[in-house]
Amino acid sequence: RFYRDLQGLLSAFKQLQDLGVSFISITENLDFTTPWGKLALAVLGTLAEIYLDRLSEETRKGKRARARKGLPNGTPPTGYCRGYCSECADPNGKGYCPLYGQPSLSPAGPSDPWVVHPIEQAAVKLAFKEYATGEYSDGDIADLLSRHVHIDENGREVRFRTKGRLGRSEPGPFSKDSVRDLLQNVHYTGQVPYYGPTSGDKRKRDPMALYPGQHPALVDQALFDRCQEVRALMRSHPRRGENYMSNLFPLSGLVYCQHCKRPM
Repeated sequence: RFYRDLQGLLSAFKQLQDLGVSFISITENLDFTTPWGKLALAVLGTLAEIYLDRLSEETRKGKRARARKGLPNGTPPTGYCRGYCSECADPNGKGYCPLYGQPSLSPAGPSDPWVVHPIEQAAVKLAFKEYATGEYSDGDIADLLSRHVHIDENGREVRFRTKGRLGRSEPGPFSKDSVRDLLQNVHYTGQVPYYGPTSGDKRKRDPMALYPGQHPALVDQALFDRCQEVRALMRSHPRRGENYMSNLFPLSGLVYCQHCKRPM
């Protein structure tokens, strides 16, 4: 497990040797400074790389198979949850969801589809509805969601917040970036996208295929498409505030992000 890429393995060993550092493997019990040890190192590195390639291929097959069955790959986005209400560990469960602690809606196994989160789904629907008007930017929608007071099924007032990730991040107010990702997530139409293998370090933005999902849709296809049209129009003709002052920088329109290809 030191390396599962032959080129990287040999490069790392070369760096260790140049620094006078010895590498000892207890399992193989080989002296990698000898000719036979170097040969064994190359063979082990090749086998490790083959194993990783096969593992990646099987993982890709598994992800596509799940997508074909209508089961998403990954954690539920804002608007959905696992439905394991009786022992919910969702960051937006206890103290936020009115179904927390009640009988589960789903066994929450890997083969079970997502279920609708009663609070978050209202935030998703509101975001799409308002953005489709063309009157609001991502930042405006984020402010709207953060200020909005939602009345749940028990008559309780609730403030919308992002989902967060268990053990990684806490729920909080919506931001421009979180709204942008939300409004472009095709899962909300009840479909499951399959993006295929990554290209280098970049994830593909457009799916290779779309499959009918087993999870319920939160917005219809027409509304989703309308929001994408609005985004394309706003990208070409951005909204300007009443007191907007145009700024021209030497690299305006010339510098783009290497990962998302958006202008910086």
